[in-house]
This record gives sequence, C-alpha cells and structure tokens, in this order.
Amino acid sequence: MSEPFVDIDPTYESAMATCPACQARNIYNRRSDLKTFRPVARASVTCESCGAAFAIGSDLINPAHEMLLLDCRRFFERKQYMQMVLGIAQAYEVFFNHFLHVRLVYRPGRDATPEELNELSERLYKKVKNLTFDPMRKVFLRLVLDGKDPHNAADAGTFIDAIPGEAKEVLPVPRPDIEAVADDRLRPLLLGMLDTNINSLRNKVVHKDAYRPTRDESWSAYEDASRVLFGLTAALRISGSAEFYINGGDD
Repeated sequence: MSEPFVDIDPTYESAMATCPACQARNIYNRRSDLKTFRPVARASVTCESCGAAFAIGSDLINPAHEMLLLDCRRFFERKQYMQMVLGIAQAYEVFFNHFLHVRLVYRPGRDATPEELNELSERLYKKVKNLTFDPMRKVFLRLVLDGKDPHNAADAGTFIDAIPGEAKEVLPVPRPDIEAVADDRLRPLLLGMLDTNINSLRNKVVHKDAYRPTRDESWSAYEDASRVLFGLTAALRISGSAEFYINGGDD
C-alpha cells in the first residue's frame, strides 16, 4: 500500500504539510529535515505529532530571489511589516547575485571543468563580497546595458576581473542611458530597479531607530519588487538553476 500523498505549502526555508492521519500541521526544514535544497517532487516524511508516514511534494521551482519575495506575503498577512521590508531587500540582493552567476559563471562555463567553475565562482565572490545593495545594483545595470556576454570560462574571468571591488569605484549608471534602451519590455523594468529605495527603507528598519514601516509602505515595496524582479527574471532568462545553464538548457 503506497503512502498517502500531501501537497506542501512551500517557503524558501521549509515545506509545510498537514498529516493525513491526525491533521497536525508539520513544518519540515529543507536543510535539517529534508536534507536537500532541490525542489521536492516526492519525499517520504513522518508526522512530528503522531508518527504516521506519508509522502509530500508539489514544490515550487522558482529561483531563490522569487521564493524569498513570495515569502513576504506571509509577513504581510501577519502584519510583520519590518520583516517584510527585510525580506524584500534580501530578494533584490539575492537577485543580483543570481544574475551575476548566470551571466558570468553558469552560461560561459558550459564547457568548463568543475574545477574551473569553482574557480570562477570563487573569483566572483571575492570581487563582490564588499559591495552592498547600491553598488551591486550599479554593477547589474551596467552589465545589462553593455549587453555583452562572455563566450567561455576564460572570457568570463576577464569580465569578473573588470568589476570594481570597492563601492567607491563603482560608477553610477546615468538615467538617460536606461531611458535610451530600445526594448520596451526591458526599459521600464530597469528604471524600476534604478528607482527602488528598498535599501534605504531596509536601513531605517535595521539601524538603531528600528523603524516600523506602515502597511502601505510595505505593500507598495512588495508590489514594486514583484513587478521588477519577476519581470527582469523573465526578460533576462535567469530563472533556471546552475545545472540548467551549465547543461545548455537555455540554448
């Protein structure tokens, strides 16, 4: 007799499922309990309340920045607007990191060895580790506007080396440069990225004032982030995993 199957309620960190035997709500941490960060198609679990065995699945396959943004709706429902702002800002920063890895590691590393891929990833990490929200935004915008893609791992290394490693060295991207983008789909998304002030709002929340955002502030930030991040993810074709790009999934 096969295990009963339950659709999960997924978040970035966990998978929640109701036990079919006792109706208890279970929370399974992806790292500690499920032992995997891959989307859960099917996994056998045990109810933490009654011990009944059942299977879970029907996970989301969104990239991390989209999962983090979707989690923010839960904070909104609970009126945890401070946490919501922190989550939105984190989603942007994870988006920047994912974009850089797709553009400068995964796509050009299709023919590279695992060692070469690791070396590229380490070089990229060292280059951007000291860059905060605004410098990373500038790096992202400049790479998109330049429109140049490295063709192989060696070429990618040159691109990575050209990224300024200190915030003061990262030049701003003039608004007219973005307004001149010919792509009618991409241009408003890039302007939305340029205009977001979520980093300033986040700083007000986390610094000594412990600012409490309003309902309208947090929801407006969420709507802007959803439009910009989901839109850019689709427009730039960066919704896949490392394996997807390395295996040529977007050819």
